[in-house]
Amino acid sequence: MTWAVAILVMAVLGEIAGNGSIYLIVSRLLVQKKRMPRLIDRAVKAWSQFLFVRGERVILVNRFAPAVPFLGVFIAVCNWRVKRSFLYIVVGSLVKYSLLLALVAWLSVEYDPQLAQWLTLAAVIVIVALSVGAAIIRRKRILGKAPPARLSRSQR
Repeated sequence: MTWAVAILVMAVLGEIAGNGSIYLIVSRLLVQKKRMPRLIDRAVKAWSQFLFVRGERVILVNRFAPAVPFLGVFIAVCNWRVKRSFLYIVVGSLVKYSLLLALVAWLSVEYDPQLAQWLTLAAVIVIVALSVGAAIIRRKRILGKAPPARLSRSQR
């Protein structure tokens, strides 16, 4: 039991350290000094708007289906609330790694790394497919509406 708590603490601290480091670097050196390359800025914002879940809540989904790489970059570029983002990182990490530890303890075996990779890939594909579907539905709703009628000069 002690080893499980130690592993859980190390995993959560690792998530905080990794995401916190990249957030600080990108935020202070690029975003605040307005040196973020436009291509990256637009790509990050477009990807965050494309996903099925938006805003900081994507962090919770990202714990189980890593569809957002370099999460600290997204926090900085998308101007997400830092405290809420890191709260989601901590909560999501606690839940994810607790479930994994419980599963390993329950099965009394280590999971196969290759199986874990395939399951992760499948989860990412599902999230991206849901995001594509949501984007198509949104676009149809937006484009499907008739544009407002324009009044001619004599009607104004």
